[in-house]
Amino acid sequence: MKLLKVNQLRGDMNTDKENSLGLLLYGFSAAEAGLLKEKTESFHESDIIFLSASEREEFTVKDILNMSEHSFGQALDERFIMFLGFHDDLIMKFMKSFPSNIRRPIFCGLTSSNIEWKVSYLMNHLIEEKRKFEKVSDD
Repeated sequence: MKLLKVNQLRGDMNTDKENSLGLLLYGFSAAEAGLLKEKTESFHESDIIFLSASEREEFTVKDILNMSEHSFGQALDERFIMFLGFHDDLIMKFMKSFPSNIRRPIFCGLTSSNIEWKVSYLMNHLIEEKRKFEKVSDD
Protein backbone atom coordinates (compact mmCIF):
# COMPACT_ATOMS: atom_id res chain seq x y z
CA MET A 1 0.00 0.00 0.00
CA LYS A 2 1.37 3.39 -0.94
CA LEU A 3 1.16 6.23 1.56
CA LEU A 4 0.25 9.69 0.39
CA LYS A 5 1.42 12.86 2.03
CA VAL A 6 -0.44 13.48 5.28
CA ASN A 7 -2.64 16.20 3.79
CA GLN A 8 -3.59 13.87 0.90
CA LEU A 9 -4.50 10.79 2.94
CA ARG A 10 -8.20 11.59 2.97
CA GLY A 11 -10.22 9.59 0.48
CA ASP A 12 -8.86 6.70 -1.54
CA MET A 13 -5.68 5.58 0.23
CA ASN A 14 -4.88 3.04 -2.51
CA THR A 15 -4.15 5.67 -5.11
CA ASP A 16 -0.73 5.67 -6.79
CA LYS A 17 -0.76 9.45 -7.06
CA GLU A 18 2.47 9.65 -5.08
CA ASN A 19 5.10 7.13 -4.12
CA SER A 20 5.70 8.39 -0.58
CA LEU A 21 6.88 6.22 2.27
CA GLY A 22 5.81 6.50 5.87
CA LEU A 23 6.36 5.14 9.34
CA LEU A 24 3.61 4.95 11.94
CA LEU A 25 5.24 5.08 15.37
CA TYR A 26 3.70 4.14 18.69
CA GLY A 27 5.44 4.56 22.04
CA PHE A 28 8.23 6.88 20.86
CA SER A 29 9.14 10.26 22.31
CA ALA A 30 9.62 13.27 20.04
CA ALA A 31 13.38 13.04 20.59
CA GLU A 32 13.44 9.38 19.53
CA ALA A 33 11.30 10.13 16.48
CA GLY A 34 13.76 12.89 15.56
CA LEU A 35 16.69 10.47 15.79
CA LEU A 36 14.88 7.97 13.58
CA LYS A 37 14.11 10.69 11.05
CA GLU A 38 17.81 11.64 10.92
CA LYS A 39 18.76 7.99 10.43
CA THR A 40 16.30 7.48 7.56
CA GLU A 41 17.60 10.58 5.78
CA SER A 42 20.99 8.88 5.54
CA PHE A 43 19.74 5.93 3.48
CA HIS A 44 16.68 7.14 1.57
CA GLU A 45 16.73 9.98 -0.94
CA SER A 46 13.17 11.25 -0.44
CA ASP A 47 11.32 12.27 2.70
CA ILE A 48 9.75 9.57 4.81
CA ILE A 49 6.58 10.72 6.51
CA PHE A 50 6.51 10.15 10.28
CA LEU A 51 3.09 9.64 11.84
CA SER A 52 2.31 9.10 15.51
CA ALA A 53 -0.17 6.70 17.07
CA SER A 54 0.94 7.71 20.56
CA GLU A 55 -1.87 8.58 22.96
CA ARG A 56 -4.38 7.42 20.32
CA GLU A 57 -4.99 3.89 21.54
CA GLU A 58 -8.73 4.01 20.87
CA PHE A 59 -8.38 5.19 17.26
CA THR A 60 -8.04 2.80 14.34
CA VAL A 61 -4.92 2.79 12.22
CA LYS A 62 -7.03 4.14 9.35
CA ASP A 63 -8.24 7.03 11.52
CA ILE A 64 -4.66 7.94 12.40
CA LEU A 65 -3.51 7.77 8.78
CA ASN A 66 -6.21 10.31 7.96
CA MET A 67 -5.21 12.77 10.71
CA SER A 68 -3.31 15.87 9.74
CA GLU A 69 -1.63 16.54 13.10
CA HIS A 70 0.81 14.13 14.69
CA SER A 71 2.59 14.67 17.98
CA PHE A 72 4.72 12.30 20.00
CA GLY A 73 4.15 11.62 23.69
CA GLN A 74 6.44 9.98 26.17
CA ALA A 75 8.51 6.91 25.43
CA LEU A 76 6.76 3.67 26.37
CA ASP A 77 8.02 0.14 27.03
CA GLU A 78 5.54 -1.28 24.53
CA ARG A 79 6.12 0.21 21.10
CA PHE A 80 5.87 -0.53 17.42
CA ILE A 81 6.82 0.82 14.04
CA MET A 82 4.50 0.14 11.12
CA PHE A 83 6.01 0.36 7.64
CA LEU A 84 3.81 2.17 5.11
CA GLY A 85 4.65 1.72 1.44
CA PHE A 86 8.13 0.25 2.05
CA HIS A 87 9.50 -2.52 -0.15
CA ASP A 88 11.25 -5.49 1.50
CA ASP A 89 14.80 -4.30 0.79
CA LEU A 90 14.19 -0.94 2.41
CA ILE A 91 12.51 -2.57 5.42
CA MET A 92 15.59 -4.75 5.95
CA LYS A 93 17.89 -1.75 5.55
CA PHE A 94 15.89 0.21 8.12
CA MET A 95 15.81 -2.66 10.62
CA LYS A 96 19.55 -3.37 10.28
CA SER A 97 20.43 0.29 10.77
CA PHE A 98 18.06 0.85 13.71
CA PRO A 99 19.89 3.06 16.24
CA SER A 100 21.32 1.11 19.16
CA ASN A 101 20.57 3.99 21.55
CA ILE A 102 16.80 3.60 21.03
CA ARG A 103 14.85 0.69 22.55
CA ARG A 104 13.97 -1.64 19.69
CA PRO A 105 10.23 -1.86 18.88
CA ILE A 106 8.10 -4.55 17.31
CA PHE A 107 8.10 -4.02 13.54
CA CYS A 108 5.04 -4.62 11.39
CA GLY A 109 3.50 -3.72 8.07
CA LEU A 110 0.13 -2.30 7.13
CA THR A 111 -2.40 -4.93 6.06
CA SER A 112 -5.99 -4.87 4.87
CA SER A 113 -6.92 -6.28 8.30
CA ASN A 114 -4.88 -4.20 10.72
CA ILE A 115 -5.80 -0.90 9.09
CA GLU A 116 -9.23 -1.35 10.74
CA TRP A 117 -7.84 -2.23 14.19
CA LYS A 118 -7.63 0.10 17.15
CA VAL A 119 -4.06 0.87 18.16
CA SER A 120 -4.60 -0.82 21.54
CA TYR A 121 -5.72 -4.02 19.82
CA LEU A 122 -2.83 -3.88 17.34
CA MET A 123 -0.28 -3.44 20.14
CA ASN A 124 -1.72 -6.39 22.08
CA HIS A 125 -1.79 -8.51 18.92
CA LEU A 126 1.86 -7.70 18.15
CA ILE A 127 2.91 -8.53 21.72
CA GLU A 128 1.12 -11.88 21.50
CA GLU A 129 2.73 -12.67 18.13
CA LYS A 130 6.14 -11.80 19.56
CA ARG A 131 5.57 -14.10 22.57
CA LYS A 132 4.57 -16.98 20.28
CA PHE A 133 7.60 -16.41 18.06
CA GLU A 134 9.96 -16.26 21.04
CA LYS A 135 8.45 -19.45 22.49
CA VAL A 136 8.95 -21.32 19.18
CA SER A 137 12.51 -19.95 18.95
CA ASP A 138 13.30 -21.17 22.47
CA ASP A 139 12.06 -24.72 21.75
